[in-house]
Amino acid sequence: MFPLGWGQDDHVLVSEAALSALRQRDVAAIAYADLPYAIADPDLLIARIHELQSRGIGVEDYPVQEGDSEAKAVAIQCYRSQVALVDVSMCCDREVERFFRISF
Repeated sequence: MFPLGWGQDDHVLVSEAALSALRQRDVAAIAYADLPYAIADPDLLIARIHELQSRGIGVEDYPVQEGDSEAKAVAIQCYRSQVALVDVSMCCDREVERFFRISF
């Protein structure tokens, strides 16, 4: 599992490294929408998906079981620099917190 990669340089670097390693091995993996960036600018998520698809990378929604939203809300509050950016109450929204199956 790795970040889909946009919104912050380190997320992009991790994503590109993961994609390179996965492509070399021709295996699929799961990527997640980078929070809180998926809330702050959802158009960037769409742009990143299209950019990956234009490179021949398969990106499909990957449904996951809903977790403990109260525990997640407490954990999110630990990231004060992120909390200041957006309304983190949306971080538990299934439309915002998304996962993707990445394939080659």
